[in-house]
Amino acid sequence: MIELVLPIPPSTNQYWRAVLGKSKSGKTIARNILSKQAREYHALVKRLYTDVGFTTLENEVEIIVEILEKTGGKDIDNYLKGTLDALTNIGVWVDDSQVKKMTVFKGTANDGVSKVRVLVQEINDI
Repeated sequence: MIELVLPIPPSTNQYWRAVLGKSKSGKTIARNILSKQAREYHALVKRLYTDVGFTTLENEVEIIVEILEKTGGKDIDNYLKGTLDALTNIGVWVDDSQVKKMTVFKGTANDGVSKVRVLVQEINDI
């Protein structure tokens, strides 16, 4: 089992930014890119876990996500995309499509520090 404690990710509403560009034919097109907040969050999580040395999980996984905040915060589902993408980015698993079961709790951070605690376990370990 892998246990990680991450900072609170940016809200899903702040995660993507639409940008306009031109296609090869000159037509205006819109595409979504990671926002500056999302890129900074990924970089922070990568710095925190660079030297941890866990083995990337390749099988289906089950995760428990515990969101702990100083105050009420965002809707519970707004934390998940950033958290799962960050775990993919640091190599916990190959792709977040491996997550087949997820349990999510939200509570108060007793120590006054907002965070996301994640437990990851391969399903074949259960």
